[in-house]
Amino acid sequence: MTPEQFNAFWTRTFPECPPVGFLLKHIYKDRCARFRTLASGQRLPQSETDYAAICERQNTLLDHLFLNEARVVLITTIPSENEVPPKNAPGFLNFDPRGGFVHSLGMNEFELEFKTPSYWHLFMSASEYRHGSFDPVLRAAADDASIAGVVNVIFLGPATGRLLHVYPGGADAILESTNKRDQLQARYKEWTY
Repeated sequence: MTPEQFNAFWTRTFPECPPVGFLLKHIYKDRCARFRTLASGQRLPQSETDYAAICERQNTLLDHLFLNEARVVLITTIPSENEVPPKNAPGFLNFDPRGGFVHSLGMNEFELEFKTPSYWHLFMSASEYRHGSFDPVLRAAADDASIAGVVNVIFLGPATGRLLHVYPGGADAILESTNKRDQLQARYKEWTY
């Protein structure tokens, strides 16, 4: 998927919202299922046992959402005060070395918290999905990936239009319909918010 194909796909599939996880859960709330990633309700992992639990839950959700997808798109974002995306972001290169620039968003246009000019530079990569193949990404997102200079970690299935936004303490899935959302919540009801 090229950046142009991604932008066209996104506009068709999610016309009311840019690829911003914390906005998606509100705009598509009728299709959104929210999950905790740790049983204790804690936000950040404290041990290897916590990391294993987070990866297990999120891999289970990824399996449910994307196992039949030929490819999964990983969307990541580098926040910046600069309108121009950085050419070399070491933390990002470690996070998603295949990520290609898609476009930039002026975040102060979308969210009241962004009082001064702030930009999110979106990157994407597509790859085959296999259980556990994104564990390094899931671990970094669980740790608050912003320490690596990356935020807004979203997995997208182009065939179904399903997505999973992962963040410290949780994951939000956007499905095709309210009915599909209800089925997913019922299946993993002990994890839901």
